[in-house]
Amino acid sequence: MRALLASLLLLVSSFSYAQGFSESPRVQFGAANNTRFLPVEEAYQLEVEILDAQQVRLYWQIAEHYYLYQHRFAFTLRDSAGLTEEIDVEFPPALQHNDEYFGEVQVYYNSADVLLHTPPHTTGQSRRATLEVTSQGCADAGLCYPPQKQYFELDFTDGSVRSVTPPTRQAHNQQSTGDGGDIRTLLTMLALAFVGGTILNLMPCVFPILSLKVLGFARSTEHDRHLESWVYAAGVIASFVLVAAILITLQRTGSAIGWGFQLQSPGFVIALAYLFVAMGLSLSGLVQLGGSV
Repeated sequence: MRALLASLLLLVSSFSYAQGFSESPRVQFGAANNTRFLPVEEAYQLEVEILDAQQVRLYWQIAEHYYLYQHRFAFTLRDSAGLTEEIDVEFPPALQHNDEYFGEVQVYYNSADVLLHTPPHTTGQSRRATLEVTSQGCADAGLCYPPQKQYFELDFTDGSVRSVTPPTRQAHNQQSTGDGGDIRTLLTMLALAFVGGTILNLMPCVFPILSLKVLGFARSTEHDRHLESWVYAAGVIASFVLVAAILITLQRTGSAIGWGFQLQSPGFVIALAYLFVAMGLSLSGLVQLGGSV
């Protein structure tokens, strides 16, 4: 009877998860596992061109099976003094798209050609400005990129355009040079990590583990306590370093992966469903996993 009930619960959970993923218009079964997503810079290649003193053209070359949201575009133009200038945006015709997250939206496939109209200026006057461009897109296979910000320095005098780093990063780099800013930043990050770890140890889910560790320390000698503490700390640090190294290696090979990225895989989510159902059956006493301790 218990085995039959367990089988029925596993079967129902499998069908419910499979049905949920099959109804999704954005994610196909196995797509997140089999598809190698492009880095955002390759999926959406932006070229900026100054047409004249009052017009700037932005042209996106969009990779196949990728698209950009029209309503997620944002443009900010700042003059050399840092003041924001008013600009008018002229969008090309877009395609209607039923999006899982935003509903009915306008999107661009293959390319997007946007025209910015800037305020008039005195002819012959030297004029430089910084353009901040925000965009966001997704892949048909199911991956949505976070909003991307790009910065360009525009020289309307000679028509030159060059990509620059965000102004905040430039200021931070200048402030950190020669005054020990990097060391202070590192110490601040370590202090915040220590505070965060202390807060996590106060979570209710950690209390049983802490009690087991305290009980283990009480039953061990002083030498064993010191040894176990160092081994425990080294294991935690080594585990996180290993996970970070794997993620960095995969990202450098061109894989669009990050922490929690695997939750976009239907197979991984279904495996988690089976795991939690099995744990629930074990905790409820319907089935027994493993032997007695």
